[in-house]
Amino acid sequence: MRYKKNINLWIVAFELGMMALMIIVELIVLHYSGSLQQQEKNRFEMTEAANLLKQSSHMLTHFSRLFVVTNEPEYKKDYLEILKIRQGKEARPKNYNDLYWLLGSKDRSDRHPQTYRNSIKDIITFLPYTKEERGLLLEAKDHSDSLVGMEIDAFSLMGTREGQQKAISMLHSKEYNDKMRLIAEPLDKFLMLLEERLGNEAKDIREKITNNNKVMFALIILFVLSNSALFFFLERQKEMLKTKELLLQKQSRLAQMGEMISMIAHQWRQPLSAIATVSASMEINAELGRSNNEQIIEQTRKIASYINYLSTTINDFRDFFKPDKAKELVSFNTLINATLAMIDSSLKKNNITVIQKLDDEVEFMTFANEVKQVLLNLLKNAEDALVLKRVENPTIMILTYNEPDHLNLIVRDNAGGVPVEIIRKIFDPYFSTKDNKNGTGIGLYMSRSIIEEHCGGELTVENQRDGAAFKIRLPKSHRSDENS
Repeated sequence: MRYKKNINLWIVAFELGMMALMIIVELIVLHYSGSLQQQEKNRFEMTEAANLLKQSSHMLTHFSRLFVVTNEPEYKKDYLEILKIRQGKEARPKNYNDLYWLLGSKDRSDRHPQTYRNSIKDIITFLPYTKEERGLLLEAKDHSDSLVGMEIDAFSLMGTREGQQKAISMLHSKEYNDKMRLIAEPLDKFLMLLEERLGNEAKDIREKITNNNKVMFALIILFVLSNSALFFFLERQKEMLKTKELLLQKQSRLAQMGEMISMIAHQWRQPLSAIATVSASMEINAELGRSNNEQIIEQTRKIASYINYLSTTINDFRDFFKPDKAKELVSFNTLINATLAMIDSSLKKNNITVIQKLDDEVEFMTFANEVKQVLLNLLKNAEDALVLKRVENPTIMILTYNEPDHLNLIVRDNAGGVPVEIIRKIFDPYFSTKDNKNGTGIGLYMSRSIIEEHCGGELTVENQRDGAAFKIRLPKSHRSDENS
C-alpha cells in the first residue's frame, strides 16, 4: 500500500511539474509576443517622428515660397501655424498630413481634432533611438531650423517690391537648395539604420518565439508519451496480482489503450497542422510589415485554442474507460458548431462546402466530448475521401432530425460512397480503406464503440446517391443523473 501511495505521489509530482513547465514556456512565448508588439509600436512612432520632421520641413518650404511669390497673408499664416506645431507651441492635429493644409480653417478643426502638444525635438528625445539614430535626426532638425532662419529673413524683406524680389531670390537660391539637401541626407541614413536595427531585433524575437514553441510541442509530446507509459506501468503492476481471468481481461484493456493512443495521434494531426499554418502566417505578415496588434492577438488566441484542444483530447481519452464519467446536457447544434470550428481552416483550404440542415436545438444528456470525437472523425474521413478522389464541387452535408425517443445526426459526402464489398467491414478494428501511412483502422471502430457502448446509441453507414452517409442515433434523455 505504501509502495502504491509513493508511486501515486511521484506521478502527481511529475504531472504537476510537466504542467508547470508548459505554463512557463507559454508565459515566455507571451512575453516575447508582447515584446514584438511593443517593437512594432516603437517602429511606427520612431518612423513617424522622422516623417513629421521631413514633412513639416517640406510644408514650410512650400508655404514660404508661396508667400514671397504671391504676398498672400494666408500662406504666411499657414507657415507660422506649422512652425508653432513643430515647436510644440500648438497641439498637433490628428491625421497630420498634406491634405490637412489643403482644407480651410473650419474644415481643418472639424476633420482633424487636436491631439498632443510636443515639439519635434522633445519627440526625438523621448523615443528609444540609439545614440547614432538620434544624432542623425537632430542633425536634420538643425539643418531644417537653419532653413527656417532664411525663410524668416525673407519674410522681413516683404515690405517693398524690391524686397519681395530679394525674398524670392533668397528662397530659390543655390544656398537655400543646398540646405534642403542637407536635411534629406541624414534622414535617409537614419531610416536605413533604424530599419536594419529593428529588422534584426524582430528577427531575433521571432526566432525565440519559434524556439519556445518547439519546446512547447516537445513538452506536449513528452507529456502524452510519459502519461501513456505511466498508465501502462501501473496497469502492469495490477496484472501481476490478478488471476488468469483478470490477466486475460487486462490484455484486452491494453489493446484498447493502444487504440486510444492511435486515436489521439489521429485527432492531433489537424490541430498541429493548424498551429503550424497560423505560426507561418504570423511570421510572413511580420516580415512583410503587415502585422498589427489585432491580427497578432487574434492569431495567438487561435494557437491557444488549438493547444487547449490538444490538452483536452488527452484528458478525454485518459478518462475514456472510467465508469464514473458524468453526462452533460447538450444539443447536436452545439456539438456540430464546436467540431466544425476545429477543422474549418482545413475544409476551406480544400474548397469543401459544408451544408447544414439542422432541426431545432433539442438538448439531451450524453458524453459531449466523446460525441465530438466521433463527429470529428466522420468529418475528417469525409474530407479525406473528397480530397483523395479529387471530387469536383466537394460537399459535406450535416443533417439532424428528431424522432419521438431518439435524435439523429447524418454526415453525408459526395465522394462516391463506400465500395459494396467492404461496407460491412469498415467498423472492424484495424480495417482501413486508406494506405498504411494515413490509416490505422482505429477511427471508425472506436467511434462505433463510443456511440454504442458509452452513449447507448447506434452508428451506421449506407451509400446514398453520390456518397456515403454515416448516421448517429442517440436516445433522447433529459435526466442529468444518468450514469454510463
